[in-house]
Amino acid sequence: MFASVKSILFTIALSFISILHTVNATETFTGSLTEQILGAGYNPFASSGQTEAGSAASCISTIVYGLRKAGYQCPYRNFRIYQREFLDQAEILDLGVTKVNDRGLVLFNRSHFTQFYEDVNGNGVVDEDDTVIHAYFHPVAITKIRDWLKKDTIRPLFYIDLTKDFACPK
Repeated sequence: MFASVKSILFTIALSFISILHTVNATETFTGSLTEQILGAGYNPFASSGQTEAGSAASCISTIVYGLRKAGYQCPYRNFRIYQREFLDQAEILDLGVTKVNDRGLVLFNRSHFTQFYEDVNGNGVVDEDDTVIHAYFHPVAITKIRDWLKKDTIRPLFYIDLTKDFACPK
């Protein structure tokens, strides 16, 4: 009895999330990351094939999964390779100044990759009140930028604007 009630509540919650955030998970970067929250689950030791099936293994595999689902040709590489390659295309993130866009922003520093999720206060710029979607020593989740930065104090922060000419490392 309890299990079926729990299952019904979970289904209702998923429907509610789908209504609130109407993105096509197979066509958008952010949508494909949202799919991981609702999808196969979290496996901290997932291989690239398991990550491809929607089981996030790390912050970078989560981002690469989203980029691949959005049509980018991104191979699975380790964190340091992406960090080095993305730095060539990145700009320094200036909280309260960097503008948000519909296509996506990949945010990162020396220890973590995340994806801008929502401009919560609607001011058109990335600030600590906004949210990111990422795997940060936990399953893929949506958190406030403020909460991420409390846990991860490494600066500077960088971003890649996916509306500009963007290419994954080969």
